[in-house]
Amino acid sequence: MGSGRLFSAEGVLNLVVEDVGDVKVEGRGPRVEPRFVATANVNEATESPLLEVVGTLTGSILTLDDGSGPIRIFVCTSTGIDLTGLAPGDRLSVTGLGYQFGDYEVDPRFQSDIRRQE
Repeated sequence: MGSGRLFSAEGVLNLVVEDVGDVKVEGRGPRVEPRFVATANVNEATESPLLEVVGTLTGSILTLDDGSGPIRIFVCTSTGIDLTGLAPGDRLSVTGLGYQFGDYEVDPRFQSDIRRQE
C-alpha cells in the first residue's frame, strides 16, 4: 500500500502521493462534464469543479474576458500545454478546474482543454 500526504493550499485540499506507481485506476466512472460559467463568475462558489469559460485573450498574462470581467487562466508547466501562437484578441474556450491562488483562476489540464473559437 502506498502513502501520501494531505495539505491545504489556499483552502483547497490536495493529495501528494509518494510514488506515482501508488495511484491505480480501477474501472471507469461517468464522464465529468464541465460547468459553463461567465469569466467574472469564477469565484469561491466555483472553486474545484471542472469549469468552461469562453472569452477573448486580453493580455500577455493568459486572461480571458467574455465581457463580464476577466479571469486568469493558469497553465501549469507540468501539463505540457503549448501556448505557442496565442495572442491578445484570440477568442478561446478553456476547460479546467476552478482554483484560487490569491486571485481566482481556471487551470486547464490537457492541450485539448484550450480551443480556439471562430
